[in-house]
Amino acid sequence: IFPLRKVPTMIAEAPKLLYGTEPIPELFERTCECIKRVYPKETEEGCVYAISEEPTLMFDLPDLHIFKKDERIDIAELPMAVQESLVYATRNEHE
Repeated sequence: IFPLRKVPTMIAEAPKLLYGTEPIPELFERTCECIKRVYPKETEEGCVYAISEEPTLMFDLPDLHIFKKDERIDIAELPMAVQESLVYATRNEHE
């Protein structure tokens, strides 16, 4: 899923990737769905980039109560730390 060169950095930033119980592909898909609920025009490639930049999003986004609603989510509804990670990850995508 992720560029091989990014994997060591991702593991350093989110060691849970090594011992999490949910398989990474499923966790990625759930996280990508959350990102697309905040940014409906986001692509799969954009999700890969965002998550590779901020791998903790895989542990912060999918289980937030707000994503249990079946509607678009405004970024302002997310916890501040998650907002910062999401904005940082998606802002740098096209640099």
